[in-house]
Amino acid sequence: MALYVTISYAGAAAAEFSARALPGFLQSLVSMISPSDALLEAFLKTDAAFRNELDSHRKLKGFIKKDWHPGCTAVAALVVQNKLFVANAGDCRIILCRAGNAYALSRVRWGTFSHLTAYLSLLVE
Repeated sequence: MALYVTISYAGAAAAEFSARALPGFLQSLVSMISPSDALLEAFLKTDAAFRNELDSHRKLKGFIKKDWHPGCTAVAALVVQNKLFVANAGDCRIILCRAGNAYALSRVRWGTFSHLTAYLSLLVE
């Protein structure tokens, strides 16, 4: 079971793309590699695929908006064999509420694409 949430800035393009692409990438990876690696790779593949689509769209339309940089924040939660794996990118985080208490499972992530590997959090019950 998996849950995804994306929130856009500078238009809905990135969040809409991520909402469509991330589940497919994760589904194709989760049976081949560990759940934490699958989440990481799915985030990386989604980011790369969106950048490729954005570049293609700009070339097809024959324009470049230097001040237009669509993007989104994203969180994903994946349950595999009663273990919860979470990942986030951007200014969002994951909070688990249990018995009236809040537990931070991730932190707000700022940085460049190369820092995405640090964005993965893991909770094992």
